[in-house]
Amino acid sequence: MHRFALAALLTATTALAAEPQQARLTIGEKVYNVPVGKAFAVRVAGERVTLRIEMLDEKAFDAAGVSFRYPMSLEAGESSGDAGVRVWTLQGRTTAVMLQQYGDDLDAKSLRDVLAENLVASAGKDSEKPKTVRLTTPGRAYDGLQFNYTTPARGKSPATVTVQNLFTFASTEGVFALMVQDVRPEGEGESAEYTETLRLLGDSLKTGDEPVASDTAPEEDAAK
Repeated sequence: MHRFALAALLTATTALAAEPQQARLTIGEKVYNVPVGKAFAVRVAGERVTLRIEMLDEKAFDAAGVSFRYPMSLEAGESSGDAGVRVWTLQGRTTAVMLQQYGDDLDAKSLRDVLAENLVASAGKDSEKPKTVRLTTPGRAYDGLQFNYTTPARGKSPATVTVQNLFTFASTEGVFALMVQDVRPEGEGESAEYTETLRLLGDSLKTGDEPVASDTAPEEDAAK
């Protein structure tokens, strides 16, 4: 329906939207039809109890000192580990988030350089030159790289554009890579799932305490 639809239709739609969504609540053998998002009262063991049911539209991630919120449409896979690297993946319809935890043998910039080289090599000639991006949160700003590449149409599968954002950071838990990806049909803008994922990351990402830089004096200074 176009946004300039007839006023009568808009009025009817608004009236329908005003009706609270219903849910079914079962307590013991008693079943209640109750409104979602509004307070209601039931009797439990003879006592009147006021309740309210809220529909969730986001989930929370919390592991290895890193936490953030993400859309309900993303499903968390099992974490995996190999050769000292732990990986957590959240997969949605068009969007995916991957968090990788490494040891402290690499600093954040070196890790970004290595992963960027791998991403460019895997995309091949269809990739564009990486662009700098920034993810800004209330407590910290994260500078990263964005990679774009096109997958040509094959058979009945249309051409798609893949966008990958790569951020790296260090904390007292290790060195991390955070990747946010969106796969969309060629010629279309970013998906709503991707936009919401980035918004929630910007609002909620926390990465723990940054490692304290060593204040040990160089050997030649210590000898003075």
